[in-house]
Amino acid sequence: MIERDYIMRMIAMLTAVIAKILDLKKAKDFPRALHELEAATKSLAGIDSGLLEAFTDEQLLELFGRDLEVAPVRWYVVGRLLAERAELYRLMGDDGRATEAEWRALSLLVASFLAPEMTPEPDQRPTIESLITQVGPAMPSFSGCVNLALYHEKAGRYMKAEDCHWVVLERDSRYAPSVRAFYARMRALPDSDLVTGGLPRGEVEEGDERLQKLLGSSA
Repeated sequence: MIERDYIMRMIAMLTAVIAKILDLKKAKDFPRALHELEAATKSLAGIDSGLLEAFTDEQLLELFGRDLEVAPVRWYVVGRLLAERAELYRLMGDDGRATEAEWRALSLLVASFLAPEMTPEPDQRPTIESLITQVGPAMPSFSGCVNLALYHEKAGRYMKAEDCHWVVLERDSRYAPSVRAFYARMRALPDSDLVTGGLPRGEVEEGDERLQKLLGSSA
């Protein structure tokens, strides 16, 4: 009960902060919006915004994931704060810092979305979709690409899931068993689902054959 109350307070505080920042963005008072966001980051995440930007997304997942009962909510809260920070940076013309924040935000929000214990917040998936549009499948972190592949698969976008799996495989050939498992799951689906997901059975077979040739050549 204590943990549930804590989670609800965090979500309520985050909602209030985002509403305030939205008003400041409409007024084009970006410096004050960034100041409010920095204060909220310290209050909700417990660290300064500078440290938040210094950590990789994998480090942030570990940092805020030590208590598995509330970890997915913490990932969501920090991810939303980073998404707001990224948008402010873009409005202020700092595209480089915006992209870095978007990568971290996307990784945290997707990890939270995939967590079995987490009931996604109403704005979570729209925020994820907006971030995907910005950064695409080539995320810098290994775990971020893996989770993005799983997210696309869960959403029924099998072609995009395949693309993400191959991005990861090109970075590390030891990921091949996971790609093989992906194709096994695809083979088990009805043809109609595969077509809807942009990955017809013929393309599943081609992808699997490509994987087998890759594994054969590296043996």
